[in-house]
Amino acid sequence: MKPIDLSPTLGMQHPTNKKVYLGVQILRGLAACLVLFYHNALVMSDRSGSAAFRLYFGQAGVDIFFAISGFVIVIVTVNSWGMKEAAGPFLLRRVLRVVPLYWIFTTVKILTLITMPNVGEHTRLSVSLVVCSYLFIPPWSPDHYGFPILQPGWTLSFEMLFYICFACALTTGFKRPVVWLSLSFVLLTGLGFAQPGKFGSFSLLLNPLLLEFVLGMLVGWATVRRMLLPTYIALPLGSVLLLVIGASNVLGPEIILYRVVFWGLPGALLLLSFVSLDRYFTGASARFPIALGEASYSLYLTHPFVVGASWSVLSKYTLLSGLWLWFPYLLIICVAAIFALLVHRYVEGPLTRLLVDAISEKRRISG
Repeated sequence: MKPIDLSPTLGMQHPTNKKVYLGVQILRGLAACLVLFYHNALVMSDRSGSAAFRLYFGQAGVDIFFAISGFVIVIVTVNSWGMKEAAGPFLLRRVLRVVPLYWIFTTVKILTLITMPNVGEHTRLSVSLVVCSYLFIPPWSPDHYGFPILQPGWTLSFEMLFYICFACALTTGFKRPVVWLSLSFVLLTGLGFAQPGKFGSFSLLLNPLLLEFVLGMLVGWATVRRMLLPTYIALPLGSVLLLVIGASNVLGPEIILYRVVFWGLPGALLLLSFVSLDRYFTGASARFPIALGEASYSLYLTHPFVVGASWSVLSKYTLLSGLWLWFPYLLIICVAAIFALLVHRYVEGPLTRLLVDAISEKRRISG
């Protein structure tokens, strides 16, 4: 993914002319790495039989991603609020950004499960699971939360719901869609608490995680209004928030029940800090974090393949145990990052540009 394009689109002009937020790009890379840390440690823990290796705080990467999504949507659409015709192009851009790469690696996972059934110990293919996975519908049964075939895809169900709801808000012509959508997500979260499990697959999306998109939108609106933090506040605040997220590991797996408090709110404030410090993210030292941020979606979708395959090989040919396991752990992180950078450069980027160019050409001809 290229750095976030914040150039004006249509309609009224707002007090922001910032085109690229490199701090957000770096935070996106950090969020993807946190998820990688968590899943890598989870597999290492399973291989070693010790829960001491589990890094629960890595799940906070998802919460940071949701806040970033809320932020980005505000920034890239703010100049078209109140214009009904902006809804279609907005939703199309989101679909082109999310769907193709996800479908590619979902298909890779399906082919892997067919040819090597033992690889997917916790995944049993079925027609309904395949359909739900491709359509971003959470697989559902009254007593079981089923992940899609490509497990990180569970978060994309929330992302797609957010995009669809925001597009609906744009369709109404509201000049403040953030207000409408924020209230809607609060009500949906309340409905989820009041009527748990009453709406089938949709019940899984009536989740407090929706509030993290709201927090991100608030950060986006604050940015549009130039209500950012001074450096002497943003720098220590960001540092403390990173420590808070890391220290949350001591709370164990139960923290997942309170993730909006321990990860969602800190994640949104961390986003505000990174945006406020954006002018400092320059120079040679920032190049790799920015590149990793650009490849964050590729890293998010591909790391399960790298992690799973790497530990499978290591378990057959090495006898490492205890603290020695951290050496392959770090090596796998490096391999996953390199693989994601390659996928972004040679698959995600070219494919996205190809689709965008094809649609633009089609519109030009038809117009």
